[in-house]
Amino acid sequence: MNSIGDTLVDTTLSHPQKKLFPTTGITKQQVAEYYENVLDFIFPHIKDRPLMVERFPEGVDKKGFVQKNFDEDLPDYVQTVRLANLSREGETEYMLCQNTKSLAYLVNLDCVTPHSWLSRADKPDLPDKMVIDLDPADVTYYEEVVRTAFILKSMLEDANMCPHVMTTGSRGLHIVCPLRRNRSFDRVRLFLKDLTERAAEMHSDLMTTDIRKDKRGERIYLDIARNTYGQTAVVPYALRAMPHAPVATPLRWTELDREAVHPQKFNMKNILDRLADEGDVWDNFYRHKRKLMR
Repeated sequence: MNSIGDTLVDTTLSHPQKKLFPTTGITKQQVAEYYENVLDFIFPHIKDRPLMVERFPEGVDKKGFVQKNFDEDLPDYVQTVRLANLSREGETEYMLCQNTKSLAYLVNLDCVTPHSWLSRADKPDLPDKMVIDLDPADVTYYEEVVRTAFILKSMLEDANMCPHVMTTGSRGLHIVCPLRRNRSFDRVRLFLKDLTERAAEMHSDLMTTDIRKDKRGERIYLDIARNTYGQTAVVPYALRAMPHAPVATPLRWTELDREAVHPQKFNMKNILDRLADEGDVWDNFYRHKRKLMR
């Protein structure tokens, strides 16, 4: 794994000792070093993709804000792409994270969590992956999340997809399937709408597609909203803005059966040991792209 050297951190970051995670004392410099250490693992999922970033100038214990538009003076090593807005007139200047310095630039903006489009900048209308977010009412329902994940895995495989699973670093799991870029977001969303509604109908006591929280009860919500032009999903190996710096972590399906693995199991303090021992369990992710046939 790579490591940001002292010179790069010291010359790139302002206020490197600012505590971005006050509860655990994690500084901006340590966040930069973390992202450099996972550079080889995170770049396949972030490069060439328009970004939305969560920034926390006062640390994650205080309210931060989301930034999509980077229509401003930027260093020459930071690339952007101007894309049309879906829900309103005009365009937005999105940042692309194409190199180490651009990632350090984001950290210098007090960015904790990058989120990326499900498509790449060269063909923004054609996603190359799709995501189902398994959203429980509470973290205590993790066993139900796992049951739901395996049911959806089987249905996706029956549809000739290659589902992968990751923790979100928050409450639930993401199921992510790599795609060949042969269908629009609308087609992908229709496919997932049909699949998740069938799953919810067959297992109505366990999962739901009802967007209204007061109608879900204790059931797992199958959220497919990210599969839309301009929407984003958390990047694998990204930090989450919670006190102990959990990490959105790719898993093997066999790991879901282990009680020790839960949505916030991996964090900035232990993820590097996991990567040293296990490597990247999604290292072949984009080699498993499948065509959506309908």
